[in-house]
Amino acid sequence: MRMAYAIAVLLAIPVYLPRLFRSFWVDEAWTFWMAHEGTWSAIARSSETMGQSLLYGAIASLFCLQDGLMREPLLRLPSLAGLGLMLYFTSRLARRAMGPAAGLCTFVLLLFHPLSLETYVQARPYALAAAAVAASFCMLYEWVETRQRRFAAGYAVATALIFYLHYLYSMALLAQACFLFWVFVVEKRTARWKDLGAAVLSVAVLLLPLAQQLRRLAGSAKTLVFSPEPTWLELLTALAPVMLVFGAICAGGLVLLTPAVWGAARRKWEFPAPSLCVLLLVWWMGGSVFLFLVSRLTPIHVFVARYLGSSAPADALLLTAIGVAVFEWEIVTRWAFIVVLVSTASPVRWRTAWQPGGMEARPAIEIVRRVSPNQPPPMFFKSSFYESNRVDWRRGLDSQMFYELVAYPVPNRFLPLPIRFDEEAKQEVAGLLNGQLKDTPIVVFVQLGDVPEWVVTQMALRGYRMEVQQPNGYSVAIFRR
Repeated sequence: MRMAYAIAVLLAIPVYLPRLFRSFWVDEAWTFWMAHEGTWSAIARSSETMGQSLLYGAIASLFCLQDGLMREPLLRLPSLAGLGLMLYFTSRLARRAMGPAAGLCTFVLLLFHPLSLETYVQARPYALAAAAVAASFCMLYEWVETRQRRFAAGYAVATALIFYLHYLYSMALLAQACFLFWVFVVEKRTARWKDLGAAVLSVAVLLLPLAQQLRRLAGSAKTLVFSPEPTWLELLTALAPVMLVFGAICAGGLVLLTPAVWGAARRKWEFPAPSLCVLLLVWWMGGSVFLFLVSRLTPIHVFVARYLGSSAPADALLLTAIGVAVFEWEIVTRWAFIVVLVSTASPVRWRTAWQPGGMEARPAIEIVRRVSPNQPPPMFFKSSFYESNRVDWRRGLDSQMFYELVAYPVPNRFLPLPIRFDEEAKQEVAGLLNGQLKDTPIVVFVQLGDVPEWVVTQMALRGYRMEVQQPNGYSVAIFRR
C-alpha cells in the first residue's frame, strides 16, 4: 500500500513542479504585495482589504522573498502543505468509512483533481481552507461514529479555521447541517449530542476576533461581482469535472472489458452506509449549488472555480464510493490510477504543464521590458481588479490595484487605467495622447484580455501602427510611428 502512495506522489511531480515555478497571476501578486514587507505589514494590509485572511497573510509573510529563482515556489509552499493536509484528512475519512483501498483511491483521485492542479498550488489561501474543510468533515464523521470528545474538539478547531482562511469555503458547512439532521432525526443516533453542541458553541467563541471583519464583509457583499452570471452548464461542469468524468468512464470500460487482467466487477453492488451517502452527496452539491443560486438570484456573483474548492474532496470521495460499489477491492485502486492516467495525469499533459499559465503576469512583463530597453516607452497598464473603478486608480501603484507591477516592476513610465474602460478612462487616455504623449514615438498598452477597439482607433488616428503579442491571457500592444 505504501508503494502505491509513493507511486502516486512520483507521478504527480511532472504535473505539479512546472506549476510551482510559474510566475504569479493577479491574485498571487496581491499575496506578494501583502507579504513582502513582513508579518505585521501583511496582517495590517489583510485587515484593510475586504474578505482577505489575516491568518494566511501572516503565514505567507514567512515564505516571501523579494526576488530570486525560488521566490514563486517558496510563496506557494504553504499551499503545498495545505494540499498535503487535505489529502491526509480526506483519505483518512475514506479509510474510516470504506476501508484501506478506498483511502488510497481517494488520495489518487484528489491528488490529480483539476482543482488540486490549478487552484491548490496557488499562493492563495484556497488549499489551506480546503484542508480545514476536509479536517472538519473528517472530525465530524469520526465523532458521529465514535462519540469521542477529542473528535468534537478537533471539529471545533478545524471549523473555526475555515472562516479564518476563507469565508466562502464555509458554505460547505451547510452540508454538515443536512448530515446531522439525517443522523439525529432519521437514524435517531443522538448519544452525547451535548458534546457536539459544545463544539459548535466553541466555534462561535473562536470566531469572535473575526466579528468586525465579518460585519464589514456582510455590509459590502453587493460589491462582490467577480464573474458574469453563471449558466446551468457551468454548474454541471463544476459538479462533474469533465476530465475526471472522462477518465472514470474510460477506466471503467477498460476494467470491465479486461476481466482476466483486472478482475471482474462485483456481482452485486455494495453501497456505503446511508449516512455516508447523505454526507457525500450534500457535501458534493451543497456549496456549489448555494453559490450558484446566490450568483443567479442576487447581484453577488461569486461562482468561480477557486471559490468552489471546498467540494473537491467530496468529488474524490464520491467517485471512490462509486468505484468501491462497482469493483472488487483488489482492483479499485488500479481503476483509480487508470482514471487519472487517461485524464489529468496523462503524460501527454506533462508538456503543457510547462506552458505559461493563462493569467500569469511575467510573460507580458518580459515583452514590455524588451521594447526599447535603452529608452523605455510609456506604458498604459489596465488594472485586473474589479475594485479598481471604485478607487483612485490614478494614484498608480499607491492605489493598490496594480500588484503585477509590484511583483514584476518595469522601468517604463507607468500610466494607470481601471479595469472597466469607461468614459473617465477614455478621457484620461485621450488627454495624455493629446498632451504629454503627443510626440512620443512608441507607446505600450497592456491589459488582461483584448485591447479595446477604442484604443486601437485612437492610436491609428494619430499615425500609430499596432503590433500585438499575446503570450497568454494578457495582450501587449506596441504602438509605433
